[in-house]
Amino acid sequence: MNKPLKITLISFGGIIAFLLLTILYISFDGTSRLSIIRHRLFSRQDDYVQTEVIWPRRGRILDRDGNELVRSRERIDIYMDCCVVEDSGRWADGSRALADSLGKMLPGRTADEWYEYFQNARSNHKRYIPVAQDISFQMKDSLAKLPLYRDGQYGGGFITEYSYPREYPYGTLARRTLGYVKGTGSSSDFNTHVGLEGSYNTYLFGRRGERKVKYGMRRGMRRHWEVGYKEPQHGYDLHTTLDMRLQAVADSTLRAILAEEEDLDRATLVLMEVETGAIRVMANLMRNGDRTSVGEYYNNAIARLIEPGEVVQTMTLAKLLDDGVVTSLESTIPTRHGMMSGIPYPQDAHVADYEREHQTSEISILDGYTMSSRYVMAKCAYDAYADSAAVFTGALRGYCLPSDVEFDLEGLRHANIRGPEQYPWTSADLCAMANGYSMMLTPMDILSFYNTIASRGKMVEPYLVQSVQYEGRNVKLNGIKYLTEDVLSYRTCDTITRALRENVLSGTATRLRDAKYPVAGKTGTSRQQWYIKDGDAEGAPGYTDKQGNHITAGTFVGFFPADEPKYSVICVLESRPCHKTFYGSTLPALAVEEIVNSL
Repeated sequence: MNKPLKITLISFGGIIAFLLLTILYISFDGTSRLSIIRHRLFSRQDDYVQTEVIWPRRGRILDRDGNELVRSRERIDIYMDCCVVEDSGRWADGSRALADSLGKMLPGRTADEWYEYFQNARSNHKRYIPVAQDISFQMKDSLAKLPLYRDGQYGGGFITEYSYPREYPYGTLARRTLGYVKGTGSSSDFNTHVGLEGSYNTYLFGRRGERKVKYGMRRGMRRHWEVGYKEPQHGYDLHTTLDMRLQAVADSTLRAILAEEEDLDRATLVLMEVETGAIRVMANLMRNGDRTSVGEYYNNAIARLIEPGEVVQTMTLAKLLDDGVVTSLESTIPTRHGMMSGIPYPQDAHVADYEREHQTSEISILDGYTMSSRYVMAKCAYDAYADSAAVFTGALRGYCLPSDVEFDLEGLRHANIRGPEQYPWTSADLCAMANGYSMMLTPMDILSFYNTIASRGKMVEPYLVQSVQYEGRNVKLNGIKYLTEDVLSYRTCDTITRALRENVLSGTATRLRDAKYPVAGKTGTSRQQWYIKDGDAEGAPGYTDKQGNHITAGTFVGFFPADEPKYSVICVLESRPCHKTFYGSTLPALAVEEIVNSL
């Protein structure tokens, strides 16, 4: 017999002998041994490294006083690798003893059920089965002392996982402002991000750690061992400007109003420090889709555009004063029965009533302003800017937050104020815009302008985050940031403040006349045209549908104390399509009074 053939027969004989010994070994050790050998022979024979992510603890969000608004609670879950113990005898004894112990410690399964659960998992080569969820440290330590588990993850299959679910100690207060992140929550891997959680996700998330485990065959047995470890870096804390005591007052007041008036859909209230722009309250309530509950589902304050109505009369007056068109609040114009001459603009019945009551054909700018006269503001704006409408509309844009403002929340929408350069222009458009129609502003735009009056012409940037901290050390510190320091002159601001104060004492905002602090403010009651579909309008200019329904936005905005302003405030209540009208002088003023009196 030649040598190559002899070597081949010897090799073939060796293989036959190995197979016979394997079959004989299996016959004594049960079918489970066969499945394990099959798994070893045909599964992952090469060495490989598996990376396990270690999630960091997400940072906290705190109020101005350091109270926790959002925090991460450490959660412990226990899993088991039923294939890590390779010795069948050790597995049989250990799993039986483990099942007996778990039957006494964990409800839901008896000892026999635990034992069967483990055997099934091992037969199906499951290396990750749940054992206990959301347990305490004490329970985790007790489980770690049980049979098999005392040998750890790689010796007994005891897998401990830590996660950090978010908790809200103040419940739903400011929930939309605080926000959320859906998905993994990492800085580059998330599906939805909202509010401060979303805007500051990079800071809050921290940095993931990782554990690298190598798997391979050593001395005829599959082994795994740790080959690398990187500690996670926990997230930074956000210190916000929010005052949760005042937030609670605003939230409960708005909820009571919505509960009382079923035709109201949305309620917004924002309180801001005049000097700094720090937001102390941001409440955003609305009804859900089927109108069965009220919650913070949308940030109306920064993302809801409305036709603001008469609160824009203050912007019109500011422009007239700054340009010297109006030199005194006591200046008068002809009443003309509240009708614009030769311009298709609705009659102002309030002015006609004023004529009869006072037996006069003249009305002062101040009287027109405190009665929210659309005729007075329309006529003054038309007489001054009919031939230079772009000057007027440009000024209105300049009174709102600039498009490049760096606000702490994503989703800040910008004012939509059209001008004669953008579409065919008529004189009626100028008159409408002087009274807050044919334009769309957010409540934050309106508040920012009134805050500018209170700060005597300086527009400050609103902000919600005072600082970002890591382990008590400031990483980022925010403060006063002036967007523009000369939006209005001192004289104009002082004159408007007098008009706003008079409006509270004797005008449309007398609801606040007896508030704890003297308030200067303006009301607005505006119907919304945006919801009217083509062909569904009734009458001009199309603010009512064919069923006679309309949407009303009632607004109060102002500041206090009037003589030395510390806070500016706005409340907007918006209805669903209905027959009711919700005036800014009633419920919005009432909500603001609750805030003023709570300070």
